[in-house]
Amino acid sequence: MNPENLKHIYRAAFGSDFERAFFSPGRVNLIGEHIDYNGGNVLPCALGIGTYGAASRRDDRLVKLYSADFPDDGVISLDLDALANKPENGWGNYVAGMLKSIRTNYDVKSGFNLAVEGDLPKASGLSSSASLEMLVGCAVNTLFGLDIPGVDMALLGKKTENEFVGVNSGIMDQFAVQMGKKDHAVYLNCNDLRYEYIPLELGDCELLIINSNKPRALTDSKYNERFDECMRALGIIRGYIEADNLVGVGIDWFERNKGVLGDDVLIKRTSHVLYENQRTVMSVRALKGGDLKRFGEYLNESHASMRDLYEITGPELDSIAHAAQRQRGVLGARMTGGGFGGCAIAIVAKDEADDVIKNVGEAYTRETGYTAGFYTVKISGGPGAINI
Repeated sequence: MNPENLKHIYRAAFGSDFERAFFSPGRVNLIGEHIDYNGGNVLPCALGIGTYGAASRRDDRLVKLYSADFPDDGVISLDLDALANKPENGWGNYVAGMLKSIRTNYDVKSGFNLAVEGDLPKASGLSSSASLEMLVGCAVNTLFGLDIPGVDMALLGKKTENEFVGVNSGIMDQFAVQMGKKDHAVYLNCNDLRYEYIPLELGDCELLIINSNKPRALTDSKYNERFDECMRALGIIRGYIEADNLVGVGIDWFERNKGVLGDDVLIKRTSHVLYENQRTVMSVRALKGGDLKRFGEYLNESHASMRDLYEITGPELDSIAHAAQRQRGVLGARMTGGGFGGCAIAIVAKDEADDVIKNVGEAYTRETGYTAGFYTVKISGGPGAINI
């Protein structure tokens, strides 16, 4: 995407020039899926693709929004003092929710105009919603001098998702977007928010994102169902031991006592959570030691766990991951994100990437009828003002 387009988009929507422009990245999770709301470790990174925005303060209490990605929605109008989740607001509900969360503790002194355009594939699981939320946070922080710390901003985004939008997500998406660092992954403990930057040194390999082009919507999927299953398992286990979250149960106790769950589904869900958390810890160890081959094996194991134990892959993501895993030059591949559609990732040798894209694309279309999208991406820093 050419950020210069924002000038024309903003002027066409609002009839004037803007004050400041901003960029907020998307994110991809390398490993540690459905672990954030279970209090474990995740390893996401911010992407060089994301959401661009141009904004200007207004003299009234209205917030006017326009998205070049949803032109048929026209200009959406919000009342800064009456922010509510309304169907007619469409994508603007993420803005409304973020503003409502911010205004709990900070004074947004006036309304503003905001025009946005993104280059993240829609409904792909690359956190377009968190990217937008953190873009809004960055814009408001800058325009009104609020000085909201980065971790607090991520928590405000999580509050937006949980309490305003209605998705029982954890902190990972907003944290990865807000706290991203160029050429690094973010190793985050979602229980206490301790984090460490892990250099993502792929050498002769690169990160390939493969979009299934099967749209997903977390509020319409089984995402909340998986959350509820984990909470049910934790509730039963708390009748026997103290545990702050499901990861805190520990593998040893679970393997000795998993029969107390009395439900094969809950046993499978808990097993995925505990061993996926362990794979994340081991993946960081592998990356620090420069062992990309072992890291790739963990990716493959992660996909199998999400397929067989957490049951969130589906035929499209399985087709992509299995086809990629068979290719020469692929160290590992797995689905990423909430599941039920969206994207997979693969670690691919650069000199084999063209053949991998061709072969995986052909196999995927043959098996599912969908056409995959392929993206080789750079690892970005977090949101900020840009000059255009």
